[in-house]
Amino acid sequence: MKEFDFQKNLEKLERAFEKPDIFELKWLSNSIIREAGFENNKAAAKIAIIAYCLYKLLTKEHIIKNRNWKNVKKSISKNIDSALRAARQKDYLELEKKLDLALKGVDEIDKDLGFFLTSLFDKAKIKLASTAYVTGLSLGQAAELTGADKKQLLQYLGNTTINEEKIPKIGIAERIEKIKNSFLKRSP
Repeated sequence: MKEFDFQKNLEKLERAFEKPDIFELKWLSNSIIREAGFENNKAAAKIAIIAYCLYKLLTKEHIIKNRNWKNVKKSISKNIDSALRAARQKDYLELEKKLDLALKGVDEIDKDLGFFLTSLFDKAKIKLASTAYVTGLSLGQAAELTGADKKQLLQYLGNTTINEEKIPKIGIAERIEKIKNSFLKRSP
């Protein structure tokens, strides 16, 4: 299996956020979390969480029309760009620091302007952990990958129809091949 391509995925994230392209951000969050789950890559999971949070923030009119949004967006973009530079230099410690700063910016704007008690950041961790769980990770592995609370993840999974999905009638090798091909088709 090939290693997660931080540079390519951060470039996609940066472009989608700058456009802004909410559909691409949502697609990125789902595809990256699947890949992060296959590789047990927490840094990749952070990119998926950032993509999901940005997707959600960009759909909230009261946030993007707020006078603070321009500064927050600029700060998040700067941190994504810095993470991209770190990825190009293969400085993974700096990459994670910049991803954490981008997540901090998302969390701060959500706490300041969000309408819900549960933060967007926490919801994103749970949502994406559930996606990782569906791809075959255990509950504990999925929660650890995204930093989600296990109890909240279990409650979320219990309130969904994820476990009621029909079992595919194809073998594991064929499913892996289909997943690989779907990633290759989306890559530019």
